[in-house]
Amino acid sequence: MPMFVGHPREDEGMAMELFQAMEAVLRPPLSDPPDDGMGMSDEEIEPIEENWERLSLALAQGVVRHLRRDPPPASPSSPLHAESVSSAVEDEEFWAWFAAFVGAFDEWSSQTGAGGNLAALRTRLANVFQDHNTPTSLRGVLE
Repeated sequence: MPMFVGHPREDEGMAMELFQAMEAVLRPPLSDPPDDGMGMSDEEIEPIEENWERLSLALAQGVVRHLRRDPPPASPSSPLHAESVSSAVEDEEFWAWFAAFVGAFDEWSSQTGAGGNLAALRTRLANVFQDHNTPTSLRGVLE
């Protein structure tokens, strides 16, 4: 599910996903009740759907606002769970370090076909750690 609110009647967003789920579950019993032929008309269901729209929008706003809140929870025992997307734009230091780290393995494994010896790998990794500060955080974008 997307980490942006959107609108219930748009093509994307959490509100749209929530509204579609509500409509899929709640509309069939209103429009086609079993065996009595007394289903509600589209005109009768429309004001109900408007309430589902408001509810889905409120839920999406609350969830996204909660997950993106700043500052994060005060206690480490109540962590914030979300997905972060990182790229070289936000985290250039990390991606340079990671490329060098992977490069050390890549060079080592291609050294003798099946890989070099462990001493050569240790030397390559030591060079990576010496030449690049190991990043301690990512900035990324919360989605």
